Amino acid sequence: MVSGIATLALVVRDVSDLTTGPFAGLLAGKLVLFALMLKLAATNRLRLVPRLAASKDPSAATSLWWSVVGELVLGLLLLLAVGALGITPPGAEE
Repeated sequence: MVSGIATLALVVRDVSDLTTGPFAGLLAGKLVLFALMLKLAATNRLRLVPRLAASKDPSAATSLWWSVVGELVLGLLLLLAVGALGITPPGAEE
């Protein structure tokens, strides 16, 4: 998080660069993907793992498995967004 803010400070010329153009869209998408990953991780830790530990119900393991798969997919999409951010200039296209 700190390295992203530092990089952003070096790359962005103006605050308006963060609200216009493809860079802004990619940045917003990256933040949404990150928030969704945090939500899935919290759900895994606080709901699904305790449910699995408390019962021998196979649906608990299946739910956790699908949640982890979802988190992996979001992580891959996040890496794609980060790669695209690295090659996209900030600001509106001129």
